[in-house]
Order: sequence, then C-alpha cells, then structure tokens
Amino acid sequence: MKDSHPHLFPRPRRLEVGEVAHRIDAKDARFEEAMDLGADAYEIAVGGEGIQIRYGDEAGRRFAEQTLAQLARFYRDTWPDLFIADRPDFAVRGYM
Repeated sequence: MKDSHPHLFPRPRRLEVGEVAHRIDAKDARFEEAMDLGADAYEIAVGGEGIQIRYGDEAGRRFAEQTLAQLARFYRDTWPDLFIADRPDFAVRGYM
C-alpha cells in the first residue's frame, strides 16, 4: 500500500498535501528566482496550472530540484495539490 505523501529527505520545514489530483509532468516545472526567500530557501507549489518553484539563490534551486526529483519518483504523473517550503535553520546545512 502506497503512503499518501512522500517521506522526503531532508524533511522540509513545511509540507501540505491536498486531495485534488492533476496530470503533471515534472519536466514542465517553472522556476523563478525570489530573493525575498533568502539563501538556500525554496518553495514548491503544485496545482491545476502545474509546478511552480521559487528559490532564493542557486543553492536553493539545487535543493528544490532534489526535492522535485523525490516527488517525481513518488507521484510519477498524477500529483495532488501540494505546497512545500524549506529554508535552513542555520547558516550552514549539514547532516549528523
């Protein structure tokens, strides 16, 4: 039995998953630089108009792309409404 939402690593600060299903290809994601998000930060919004990704800098874009890849493996071509926001707790990201 498949979980209703992916277990992302690292876990984002905010993850909201809705019920509505959309036929979406992750390759069609739209990227927008958003300096107001800050360093390493990103947001991913999925809805009827596709996937919109906002990122604070190039590192944030890379983190968003990695999260998008995990989501694409989980949802394949049928995605729910989804919102993810992530930013670092500390100036240097790491794993212990």
